[in-house]
Order: sequence, then structure tokens, then C-alpha cells
Amino acid sequence: MFTWFLQKSLEIETIDHKFMVPGHSHLEVDTDHGIIEKKKKKTELQIFHPHDWIQLIRSSSKKFKVIEMKNKDFYEFSTLLKSALVSRNKDTDGRQFKWLEKRWLRYEKEFGVISYKDTLCINSPFFIFNFKYLCNHCQYPKKKERPNGSFTVNTRYLS
Repeated sequence: MFTWFLQKSLEIETIDHKFMVPGHSHLEVDTDHGIIEKKKKKTELQIFHPHDWIQLIRSSSKKFKVIEMKNKDFYEFSTLLKSALVSRNKDTDGRQFKWLEKRWLRYEKEFGVISYKDTLCINSPFFIFNFKYLCNHCQYPKKKERPNGSFTVNTRYLS
């Protein structure tokens, strides 16, 4: 998703995606979820449809801005793994790659490659994870499989 966005963007060069350590953080959004849960317990409103959630959230606090998304706002990114990218379990240096252990992902303009760390420490080095299709027994992408930035991502749902 970030790779696709960076290919489309002229202004943004890098996206840093940092993950907090589970159970060791408290974010403002945790309080927001608590406000919504409290409102749900105190109301007679029953939730049968996503629109009911919209009404509940809007009525929970004036600070909440609810943006209703349409079918065209959802994209099918899994198609990239079937065409331009491949899922792997080892990085370019042969280290085991486990998503749940990653704390910092860095996406840059190079399609199909991300840098990562297992820590949020600024001084620790980034490692490289390559999603591109590779030639058999080599570390270089297959030329015919390599996208030139003109890959497509379809909307997930039809109207």
C-alpha cells in the first residue's frame, strides 16, 4: 500500500511507519475508543449496520469527525502480490523476517523494497526486505517481472 502510494506521489519521498510495543503505550486514540465504548453502554441504540456506528460515534463527542467512505475508497492491494511482488520470509541478508517483531518500516521510492528495524532506536541500522520477484538462485529482479511504475491497483468493491 505505501509502495503504491509513493509511486503515485510526486512530493513524498519516504514514509516511516513505526509500531509501538504492545502493552507499553497509551495513545490518545485509546481514550477515544473508551469514549465510544462508554457511549455504547449508556445508549439504547442497537448496532445493526455500519451507519449505526457512524451515528453512535458522531454522538459520542464533538471532537470526532466521521468521514463516510464509499466503495471506490477501498483498494485491492493483494493483487500486487499476485503480479508485481512476492511474499518472503527472509530478508536480503538471509535473516528470518517476522512481521510481528518489526518496530520500524521505512518505505522509499524504490518499488518492492522496504527497510526495517526490530527496534525504534535511531542509531541501530536498517535492514532490507525485498518483495520483488527474483531470478532463480540470484539476488537480482527478473527483468520481465519488474514493474516500471505502471502497475495498477483495482478498487476492492464495486458500487
